[in-house]
Amino acid sequence: MGAQPTAEEMEGKSLVIEGTPTPTPSAQPAAIAQELPMYPEADFAANLPKWWDLVSSGRKSADDLIAMLQTKARFTEDQLQQIRNPPKEEPEAGQEGAE
Repeated sequence: MGAQPTAEEMEGKSLVIEGTPTPTPSAQPAAIAQELPMYPEADFAANLPKWWDLVSSGRKSADDLIAMLQTKARFTEDQLQQIRNPPKEEPEAGQEGAE
């Protein structure tokens, strides 16, 4: 008679029953992320200037802010790029080309 493997021996392995692997717990966070709703465009437009202020002031990095926001909703790649790239402050009139 064969001995059954212990929990420690099976840790990190998937169980195959009749050729079909069972999902491992590490695959679940991706599935949970897919269940989050997309962030509404109107809310994104309203909050983007506030997020830019957080990033510009140095209170949060863009990646830290995005990580926090993505626990509540999903964002498009375009939205993520907008968060990562706050507008640069324009030089005041008369200072351009003052060499």
